[in-house]
Amino acid sequence: MKEYIPKLEKWEKSNRIAKMIIRCSLSVNMMRGFLSDGKNNEGLSAKALHNSIKAHFRNVFLFDKLINSCYDGISGLGNHIKNLFDMAYELKALGLDVSNEFMVLPTISERGAKSKETLME
Repeated sequence: MKEYIPKLEKWEKSNRIAKMIIRCSLSVNMMRGFLSDGKNNEGLSAKALHNSIKAHFRNVFLFDKLINSCYDGISGLGNHIKNLFDMAYELKALGLDVSNEFMVLPTISERGAKSKETLME
């Protein structure tokens, strides 16, 4: 057991340093957004902290992309809808609840905008 104590102390020190580097490499706004989740991140190892931060910002990025995406008129409406459903599925896989009703609204509003454009022409 005595031979493992120095290795454990060395690991704990390197884990603290890794956590410090991870926390210092985030901008203040990103860290504020991550800490506002309400989760207790103090007891995590450096790898778990890194994975938690990565999952949090993946959720934020995907949700923002899902809300702000719009049909470009070139790639086809089917591809656009498929991309929306892919993003929603990935958000569901990451633990964020996205209802099916949420997915219907963007497609209806885009169809309405497209039909208005054709009426104007």
